[in-house]
Amino acid sequence: MKGMVKTVVHGVTSAEYAGVNLKPGLFSNRKASISIWLSFIREDLLPAHYTVFLADDEKEEIGRLQSRAKAREYVVSRAVIRKALSHAARQEVKPHEWRLEKKKGGKPIVKEPASFAQFQFNLSHCSGLVAVAVSKDLEVGLDIEPGDQVIELRDVSSVLTHSETSWIKKMNKDAQRIAILQIWTIKEAFLKLLGKGFSIDPRELEVVVGTDPTVHSKKWKLPGKPFCKSLIIHTSTSFYVLSLATWKGIYDELDIFFHLFDPAPSRVEVPGMFSNRKKRS
Repeated sequence: MKGMVKTVVHGVTSAEYAGVNLKPGLFSNRKASISIWLSFIREDLLPAHYTVFLADDEKEEIGRLQSRAKAREYVVSRAVIRKALSHAARQEVKPHEWRLEKKKGGKPIVKEPASFAQFQFNLSHCSGLVAVAVSKDLEVGLDIEPGDQVIELRDVSSVLTHSETSWIKKMNKDAQRIAILQIWTIKEAFLKLLGKGFSIDPRELEVVVGTDPTVHSKKWKLPGKPFCKSLIIHTSTSFYVLSLATWKGIYDELDIFFHLFDPAPSRVEVPGMFSNRKKRS
């Protein structure tokens, strides 16, 4: 694979997923990494297991939330972000010491410590699962959706372009559902990468799904060359479609590491298997 950028996905226990064909960067032997942290929002969790990771203002916010479900989601989300950042900083900063804020448009950033302000992260959650992407090297956008939800083409007419719809119509129903979720999550991850959210009409972006998904726009001049990866994550009882977006940059190799975060004993089995595996070349 000389002259090409290689992407390797490292699973929770094991995974083989390599061989993304990208143009080489400006410098050889440059390596970047993104860590994706997953944590289940369990109904039996004790807030004390997670609040130790939170800042004081976040602990105060818990009491203002209207429901236990919202409180659980908030606590786990903030704890995973902080745990992931501290892991990326090699524990030089304790989880509760990070000061976070949102840029105009809502994209979260690290404010303090200033020496780690280049760290990038993004959060997504759905149906009892939180996912956080963190990188020291690259801007990131992330989205995750449950794979077993009932979804039809007519439900996403405000998201899909004509070409995307025509491509999906050629598939059987099961394949359509996965393709819709892949396009949906890639677009949302990319909009979060831009820091725009759905202030941009998602139909102004077009996704070509494949081994190496691509995003382009006839209306918008993108600030860089997009790089996207879409994975299907299986647990013992369900599966999720997770998509990651970043910029191609100057790197020759990108490692994607997956981590499970559960500070309390878990009752959920996660075999850590990723579908659509490719053999190493």
